[in-house]
Amino acid sequence: MKEFNLILICPQGTFFSGKAVSLTCLLSDGYMQVLYGHSSGIANVVNGKGKIVLADGQEKKFFSYDGVLNITQDKVTLLSSKFEWVDN
Repeated sequence: MKEFNLILICPQGTFFSGKAVSLTCLLSDGYMQVLYGHSSGIANVVNGKGKIVLADGQEKKFFSYDGVLNITQDKVTLLSSKFEWVDN
């Protein structure tokens, strides 16, 4: 699968920055998965679990608090008030 640039940022700094094949996060109306080539857009993220999938298949699970997801042609940025890693 093709990779995209992903950045997760909170007031404390950069939580994650790197290449990913998938990002899943919780919106007010359900979970959203972002893959390479996803259309551009902005969405409100609510408190909930999320997941990053890397090219080698490794999954990184996290909990994010309220924030904003910004999808552009060259990168995906998730801004949140706070992130925490969740045990796989």
